[in-house]
Amino acid sequence: MKIKHFTLLLLINIIGFRLQAQQTGGFSTPPEDHARYIATQLNETGRKQFDQALAGAEKGDAAAEFELGGYYFFGRLGVTNDAVEALGWYRKAAEQGYSLAQVTLGICYGEGKGVETNYTEAFKWFSMAAEKNDSNGQLNLGFCYAKGFGVEHDERKAAYWYRKAAEQNNASGQYCLGVAYYDGSGVPKDYIEARKWWILASDQGQQDAKRNLAIVEKKLTFDEAVESQFRAAEFRKGIGTNHMEKM
Repeated sequence: MKIKHFTLLLLINIIGFRLQAQQTGGFSTPPEDHARYIATQLNETGRKQFDQALAGAEKGDAAAEFELGGYYFFGRLGVTNDAVEALGWYRKAAEQGYSLAQVTLGICYGEGKGVETNYTEAFKWFSMAAEKNDSNGQLNLGFCYAKGFGVEHDERKAAYWYRKAAEQNNASGQYCLGVAYYDGSGVPKDYIEARKWWILASDQGQQDAKRNLAIVEKKLTFDEAVESQFRAAEFRKGIGTNHMEKM
């Protein structure tokens, strides 16, 4: 069973909009100047939102820089799709340690969006986000280890980072960890654990996990299926307890 390439899907999940970016030429002006020009081309509502993000970005606010990058990348508010301009803003936010921007920049390098594909750079940015405990960074870092993208292939490290993401209730991380257990890739083959993680991912709408449940259930006894269900319930209980402790 193979793990699918999740990077583009993650970018859609992170930002929440359909990927429509096109590669263009490099910066002809500083990104701040270009953004001011773009603001003059928008309708009143779009200009207000864009101006707010630009004002924050010019003050060095990483979240605003990331938001501005999203307007360029996805063509929101009437802004023309421009992946290169988007990368300028994503990089500004990423260099300030903003983990969402670090993951997104890694995705852009991994997929060649607005920049030449560079797995070494992708691995670098995913590593930075993962070390900040960003579950999407951890998931993508695991994928890099699984595929040998920007780093030596290492199934044990892939499973390690998938687990990090899965334990934060990242549905894609749970799916990937389930695949690792099903295949015995980086961890001992364990159909009970595979079903546990796919149950959890499926609960969050992960479609591949839903399909895989039908496959793994044929390999389990009734008692083993009950055990996997129990383990999933225990995980949910732990997630709920941790949430209450943080409130």
